[in-house]
Amino acid sequence: MVLANKNKQSGFTFIELLVMIAIVAIVATFAAGSFVDYRDMQVARAVSVDISSIFNETRQKTLSSESTSAQFGVYFSTSTITVFEGSTYNPVASGNVIHSFANTNIDTQLSDGSNQVIFTRLTGAPSATGTIEIGHPKLNSTTTLTIIGSGLLE
Repeated sequence: MVLANKNKQSGFTFIELLVMIAIVAIVATFAAGSFVDYRDMQVARAVSVDISSIFNETRQKTLSSESTSAQFGVYFSTSTITVFEGSTYNPVASGNVIHSFANTNIDTQLSDGSNQVIFTRLTGAPSATGTIEIGHPKLNSTTTLTIIGSGLLE
């Protein structure tokens, strides 16, 4: 005959529950960190795509002679890019279009030593060639865009 043990209870002890909660918390912490890094990398990629797009659109404005001055340029500062009309950048001109990039460092190394690129009307050639380095402080990495003689970015 089999005797039933009426004192035996099934379920989890309090200690087992605490251990499981601790394990889940540790795994969640590592997963959240990975998601934050992934998001930051996507933001950095989006910024470099935006900068390329702004640069190429400005070149196209010059090629299409969109205005009477027939020249457009791009001025770079540490966290903004300003699209301007004319052969010289004027920071107080009313037609300037300023694009801000928060949490981004923009560094230019241009052949003429300036921070601006002006496009030639009929050819779209830039006034300077060089590199645009886009840094994201949280990632400790940079993306480099190269301005070539035709005015395109690589």
